[in-house]
Amino acid sequence: MKFPRFLVAVIAVTFSNTIYGQVQVSTETTTGFESNIFKAPNSLFSEDTDVLMQREALVTESLYQDALFKFSYRFKDRNYDFKFSMNPEFRYYFDAPNAKRLLLNSRANYTMKLKRRLEWESDVHFKLRDQKGQDLDQNELNTTLGYRQLNAFSGLNFRWYKNNRSFVRLEYRFKDFYNSNTRSIAYHRYGISTGFRHLDWKDGLLHSVGIEAGFYHRSYDIVSRATGQTSDRVWQYLNVALSYKLPLSQHWNLTTGFAYEKRMDRTNDEFGYNQFRSSIKLQYKAEKLNLRLTSSYSLRKFNELVAENSEENEVGLLKYDYLRLRFLGSYQLNNNWSIIANGYLIDRASNNTNVNTTAFRAYNSYYAGIGIRYTF
Repeated sequence: MKFPRFLVAVIAVTFSNTIYGQVQVSTETTTGFESNIFKAPNSLFSEDTDVLMQREALVTESLYQDALFKFSYRFKDRNYDFKFSMNPEFRYYFDAPNAKRLLLNSRANYTMKLKRRLEWESDVHFKLRDQKGQDLDQNELNTTLGYRQLNAFSGLNFRWYKNNRSFVRLEYRFKDFYNSNTRSIAYHRYGISTGFRHLDWKDGLLHSVGIEAGFYHRSYDIVSRATGQTSDRVWQYLNVALSYKLPLSQHWNLTTGFAYEKRMDRTNDEFGYNQFRSSIKLQYKAEKLNLRLTSSYSLRKFNELVAENSEENEVGLLKYDYLRLRFLGSYQLNNNWSIIANGYLIDRASNNTNVNTTAFRAYNSYYAGIGIRYTF
């Protein structure tokens, strides 16, 4: 009897745990409800029926069941640290089976110590999202929800002084969207990023303040499925982010952040924008109970793209306001079992109120679930 190769590999790695590294395996499932799975607007005029459809007719919502498997392996020595993880996740919608979603995240990270305050780090991250439908949040190029994505970076981590943590990295990303009925879209992204963080212990609690910055060049390849004609588009990004971590007690931490992002459309200036984002994260961590609440507000203003009303009259440059809330919680019942809960809300306001199209419109979507986790 032959064992599957994957099973043999897992057994081999698990066995090697006693000698070479640490293996952690867990599985979890949650039951919940998701509203507006495809991020549709609250109203849309139908030319076929000559009726203004409201949210009830446009939004897809359903009870869902999540299943998630987590595998991680780590080997750490005096001079190097290797980590590998793989997390497949499947979500099934009882009232909308065609919306089912498969996510796969796998990651490998290697860090090698070069000197006392200098180390080299490389990271490869593969992500797959298998889901049908259009991503209505990304209206500029009308991409699909499904994609394959590869991220990689390599760089140096170093300390200017004892309480400093800094880095500089070269980054690469390849993202290939699933084909739509009309075209295929993929892009390559190259970039460089750097960061500086200062740590300070006060009354036994760790404070930190940091800044990160990056520049990225993204080149799209767009192929028409009808004619085979190829077109390209080039976007460049400039990012700057500030953060401050404030420990409120031994169990509570508060992290605040502010970020600026500028997109430069080098093809025809059509989709360039400036975005400002503020965020706050409140975290509680104890022996058995872990809670995390994250919220952010983003203001995105386009440089050339124009918003319209339902009479298709221009009302100024397109502007988005994003509000995002995320909650994660877990309570450990014993060494193996935990109760888990999660929730997410995104609300996008837009000054584009043209009910004749779904593009660049406002929407809101959320989900919430509760379940159990078993750690082997």
